[in-house]
Amino acid sequence: MAGGKSKSKASKKKGNVETTSSAPQPFPYLDGSFLEFGSEEELTRFITYFAKRPISPPRVLPELFPQQKGYYDLDNQLKESGLWPFVSRNRT
Repeated sequence: MAGGKSKSKASKKKGNVETTSSAPQPFPYLDGSFLEFGSEEELTRFITYFAKRPISPPRVLPELFPQQKGYYDLDNQLKESGLWPFVSRNRT
């Protein structure tokens, strides 16, 4: 009887190891958050889909707004360049 108990414990341990190893690892973001997937297949589809997408250039180029003006003048710079409606909460 003792042998039967140890076999069931061993099979339970194996089952737990298999479930933890088959679960996909979360996808890390640069800010420290994670995107979790339900299966390895879903993770693979996500990675292959986004690996083919181009990375967009920044919408506001730093060259257009020199650092010596500082952030206190950023609203005026955005208004002059015509980008203010896209960043304003008022949408005026």
